[in-house]
Amino acid sequence: MTSAQQGIARLASRLALIGGLIQALVALGLLLLPVFTTCIYVDGAPECHSQSYLQQGGSLVGYLILTLAILAGVVAVLSSQDLNSPKAVLSRWLAASAGVIVVAVGIWSIGIVFMPGTLVILLSALLTRPGRGADRTHEAKDA
Repeated sequence: MTSAQQGIARLASRLALIGGLIQALVALGLLLLPVFTTCIYVDGAPECHSQSYLQQGGSLVGYLILTLAILAGVVAVLSSQDLNSPKAVLSRWLAASAGVIVVAVGIWSIGIVFMPGTLVILLSALLTRPGRGADRTHEAKDA
């Protein structure tokens, strides 16, 4: 593997880590932190209170979206330990696909907040090339 290929592999690995952390932290933040604000007007003055998704008692689809986003983030973070093996390629593409599903299903509600992490994971998957990893270095030496 040339130094340019190693640099791209390291970049892809770092992007997988960053994108995975974004996905998981955003999903956990929505789930646990009071980010959903509801306001009602009482005597012409607004009274507002904030709740987490758990406190709101969200829908089953919402919980599935958040769970899928957390899993996609964890898979991406775990794949960052591997530079270019076929397992890293598969893991990053699975995480990117799960992120696209999360964004598409939840686009009209909470899905849009997962777009940045999904794009970073997708970029990582695009930069990860199968067959250029440590598994192929022995074949290159033999040739």
